[in-house]
Amino acid sequence: MDRPQGQLPLVLQEAPETVGGKVWRGAWLLWKSLLHFEGALPSGRRVLEVGAGVGLVGLLLAADHGMKVTLSETRDGYSGAATTFENLRRNVERFHERRLARAAQADGADGVGAVEFGEAQVMELDWTQGVPVPEHSFDLVIGSDVLYEPHLFEDLLDVLQTAAPKAVLVQNLARKGTAYFLELCRQRNIEVKSEDVSHLDDDLPQTDAQDGVYHCWFLDFSQALPPDPGKSRWPEVAA
Repeated sequence: MDRPQGQLPLVLQEAPETVGGKVWRGAWLLWKSLLHFEGALPSGRRVLEVGAGVGLVGLLLAADHGMKVTLSETRDGYSGAATTFENLRRNVERFHERRLARAAQADGADGVGAVEFGEAQVMELDWTQGVPVPEHSFDLVIGSDVLYEPHLFEDLLDVLQTAAPKAVLVQNLARKGTAYFLELCRQRNIEVKSEDVSHLDDDLPQTDAQDGVYHCWFLDFSQALPPDPGKSRWPEVAA
């Protein structure tokens, strides 16, 4: 993979026995989309990734763009979730080990210190319980192929709206419920811009969904209706 800005080697372990422990095509397309579309990367540094899986996209943002990334996963939301979460945690630990080792060489030759490496942390996140941070604690939320269970879409939208003013999602349109999710966005007055990004990974080997149609959705919550207060379960935040 071409990483013109990348100076920090990333070593990511997969847990292929779990659905969340593999690098899926959607993750590569999310990374490509963030680089391809002008303005997709936030001007701020705080990013939340939902359904982070192995942590590929969030850790690339931290390594190559100096961002402060929170990678979130559930521990018990599906079969194998605990394994996925622990694998994600270990990948973040490996990132920090390499980050510290490279920082120790920051005064070395060949421009080693040219990139300000970001930060990464892991958050356990159950969408049905809300995101345990104050409103708009992040500048952007990202996610790839996170639409699997339509009964969780309302909870996911609550998380997205609360966490940041904008979100970028990449989704395989063949997954069930994609039209329903977009209808929920319409009902909440969430602006959604959609781009077909199926071609952006033509330079990468494809291991899944080779014929899939993937769209990148840019969600803007600035004019959105607030989450239903009767349904919301956000933790109270002291003023």
